[in-house]
Amino acid sequence: MTRRSQKELQRLDTLEGAFRERLVEELKMCAAGRNSLLFLASSMKPAAWGRIPRSEVADELLEAADEILALRSRHGLLPGSCLALRFRDACTRHVERADHHAPGARKQAEQLLREILDSQPSGGPTSRGKGNTLDSRIMFLESKNGLRGPARIGRVTFSKTGRTIRYGRLELRSLKGSGFKANYFDLRSHQYFWVSGPRRDGMDCLYPGVVEIDEDVREEYWRAVRRLPECIHLTSFRSPGKYSRRRPRPELVVHGAASVGCSRRK
Repeated sequence: MTRRSQKELQRLDTLEGAFRERLVEELKMCAAGRNSLLFLASSMKPAAWGRIPRSEVADELLEAADEILALRSRHGLLPGSCLALRFRDACTRHVERADHHAPGARKQAEQLLREILDSQPSGGPTSRGKGNTLDSRIMFLESKNGLRGPARIGRVTFSKTGRTIRYGRLELRSLKGSGFKANYFDLRSHQYFWVSGPRRDGMDCLYPGVVEIDEDVREEYWRAVRRLPECIHLTSFRSPGKYSRRRPRPELVVHGAASVGCSRRK
């Protein structure tokens, strides 16, 4: 992936975040009856509506929506049900005279606002399914400053498209197979990472190294992933690495031996 593409993807995330905040604010005003022209963009305004004043807010939002959709198309990201497309569709329906069932601006604002707020996680982990747009999972993350780097087990959140992963302050975008021993990069720092599902045998790292475990997933990780409830007090373990010359000894995992990924460090 070229640096230009990385910058464009970073700009896309920034634009979508700003667009969401602005749209939610304007939808609340429209739902309260204070901006009935929210969906009346100048470029879509029928000639017969000449006396109705133009809406600068609608024009600005539609311009931002079109820029977002253009960037998504350029990078092969399907629009799906992204907010930019939904706002454009709402503007189109608002001026569609043939649609006798089209809701008024206030009702349309209430509906779109409800959809946006319902799609936000209410706190705690969420799973992909009906009514949810985010997917939260326990994952293995390793920084790739070189062939090896700091590694952690933590809970990440996937975007609706699955192309962006959020972990703390990190916003990781897929390299689409173009990375060397890395599959994601941070949109802000451009640092590379390897992100994958955690292994039951603890051999997550490519090379031997210590893996830290986030406190909020520690118990679930040891019980559900590693199936070693006797190790739930451990906050880290030593991974032997996939490319270690030593042959793994699965029979030692039961006893939590450091050589197979269950360190006694606290």
